[in-house]
Amino acid sequence: MARPKKVMVAYDGSPHSKDALRWAMYFKRLMGTSVLAVKVFEPFKFHESHGEVDIGSAPELMAKQAEITYARNMKMLEDTKQEAANQGVAIETELVAGTAAAGLLDCAKQSHVEMIIAGTRGHGTLEELLIGSVTSKLVSLAHVPVLVVKNCRVASTGGIKKILVAYDGSPQSKEALAWAIELGRTAEAQIIAVKVFEPLPLTMMYSMPEAGVAVRMAAKLQEIQQADVKLMEEVKEFGHSQKMDIATEILSGDAPSAILGCAKRLHADLIVAGTRGHGMLEGLLVGSVTRRLVSVSPVPVLVVKD
Repeated sequence: MARPKKVMVAYDGSPHSKDALRWAMYFKRLMGTSVLAVKVFEPFKFHESHGEVDIGSAPELMAKQAEITYARNMKMLEDTKQEAANQGVAIETELVAGTAAAGLLDCAKQSHVEMIIAGTRGHGTLEELLIGSVTSKLVSLAHVPVLVVKNCRVASTGGIKKILVAYDGSPQSKEALAWAIELGRTAEAQIIAVKVFEPLPLTMMYSMPEAGVAVRMAAKLQEIQQADVKLMEEVKEFGHSQKMDIATEILSGDAPSAILGCAKRLHADLIVAGTRGHGMLEGLLVGSVTRRLVSVSPVPVLVVKD
């Protein structure tokens, strides 16, 4: 599946969730995607200015607060639906009960959405803080691709113009490429596939002073570089088979830094990555490095699930 028919937005009225909704509305205009904005209502607790009050300590107060919060959330969703309609975009809204991440994930499955869009607080190196615990869980646990939105640049620039794909030849990166091609075709955007060559780990393998180590290391480096060139040629050939021209680059250095540097240099509007890598890029598209891409990237990152 490379063209989502229905997307779900994790919505709570915050500025970053509004950016996520704007991206969803962009997809609606671009390819007719249905949009479902979901707010999670947590009836089991409420907050006062002095902290959290457990339901067991004040059941009547809790019930009253839950009623007020429920009504407020319903009004927010109705207002949001009307605002979208005023912009010529029809969306659906839903208020679900539960904890935030679990409620969103359950709703995504029950509603058969094919992409989740969620916002973040910003970008930087404090990953969990800046990604947000809910968005982080969505990226890790969702059964469908998750688009993590940083801002709504897509609206101000007139749409997606350049898509950067982190590619290593794995099945997951091939799926990421398929998504990029479909989005690129629909948006008439340029696609750039990048492969990262990380020489440092290989160099460390040959750090022991042994006879002939320099020659063996040079031969191994050349072998990997040739394999990377062949891989990028295959990407171009695949693009041609899909009637899409795909530009390619082989980058060098720390994987997430190289990808983000390339995205900045090329003014990419979107980064697309799979959830796993292999070989020299083990960890590139999964775990802590994915979190770095999602957290530090100044542009949205679409994490494609396997």
